[in-house]
Amino acid sequence: MVIVKIGDGLGNQMFNYVCGYSVAKHDNDTLLLDTSDVDNSTLRTYDLDKFNIDFTDRESFTNKGFFHKVYKRLRRSLKYNVIYESRTENCPCVLDVYRRKFIRDKYLHGYFQNLCYFKTCKEDIMRQFTPKEPFSAKADELIHRFATENTCSVHVRGGDIKPLSIKYYKDALDKIGEAKKDMRFIVFSNVRNLAEEYIKELGVDAEFIWDLGEFTDIEELFLMKACRRHILSDSTFSRWAALLDEKSEEVFVPFSPDADKIYMPEWIMEEYDGNEEKR
Repeated sequence: MVIVKIGDGLGNQMFNYVCGYSVAKHDNDTLLLDTSDVDNSTLRTYDLDKFNIDFTDRESFTNKGFFHKVYKRLRRSLKYNVIYESRTENCPCVLDVYRRKFIRDKYLHGYFQNLCYFKTCKEDIMRQFTPKEPFSAKADELIHRFATENTCSVHVRGGDIKPLSIKYYKDALDKIGEAKKDMRFIVFSNVRNLAEEYIKELGVDAEFIWDLGEFTDIEELFLMKACRRHILSDSTFSRWAALLDEKSEEVFVPFSPDADKIYMPEWIMEEYDGNEEKR
């Protein structure tokens, strides 16, 4: 059996799942999801049940108290062969996971954002990462509009990570060039005031997703995916919107030293190094 730890927000949960599914498929083994972290979190919820994913079982253990956490770690280390993500290898799915053949079940612990997992089972993942339940009528209407009009998603992410500077967005707009004249920019953000400030300074024709209605996380993911171009933030959420969009015309992403691992080769990387000031 292959067990994978599911944690953090929707984008990270999706990467966790893809790694587990890829390894289980390679080993011709069953897949179990350990959702203890999100089940015990007051900030995150388990969101993979919104997709048509294919796994054998799900387990969850209470870990709110000290002794619960100690028990969970001991149980995991004694029962499983725990494989931690290595960030130093070019393709950890091959070097750190697939080659490890042990008698005990594998327990995968990490973020696993390397696209080598996705690429080994892309067709399966594209089929599974589809919504299980119908969207609201408003979401469906906007998905159709965004897909048929000249639209570009703009993701401004803040909160637990430092927002990208406005220079990053200006540089992306410069590369879009003349096409931006009749383009509608659809803005997604968890820091609304900053996003509104950026758009005002950029001087583009934009709509803010929160002004168009109230949507679930998975609806916002597919609303973002529906746009024809994307200006991503340093976020797994917007990265997944672009990965699931096989018809996008252009995808702009911030600089990353791990670009060859986490970005598709056709994506356009802007030279934002993460250290410049917001302006």
